[in-house]
Amino acid sequence: TLIGVILIAIGLGSSFSMGVVLINLKTENAEESSRLAGIALAVGYLLASVGPFFIGFTYDQLNSWVLPLLFLILIAAMMVGVGLKIEN
Repeated sequence: TLIGVILIAIGLGSSFSMGVVLINLKTENAEESSRLAGIALAVGYLLASVGPFFIGFTYDQLNSWVLPLLFLILIAAMMVGVGLKIEN
C-alpha cells in the first residue's frame, strides 16, 4: 500500500508540473498562456473531482481493484502519449 501511495503521489506531482510547462512552451505570450491555462485547469480540476468517485464506485460495484487500476494505467499512458506528441 505504501508503494502505491508513493507512486500515485509522484505521478500526480509530475502530471501537474508537466501540464503547466507544456502550456507555457506552446504559447507565445502571457495573455495566450493565461487563457489556455484557465481552460486547462478548469477541465483538469473537473476531471480530478470526478475521478476518485468513479474509481471508488467501480470498486464498490465490482469488489475488485482490477478495472480501476487498469483505468488508471490507461490514463497514465494517455498522458505520456499526449506529452510526447505535444513536445514535438
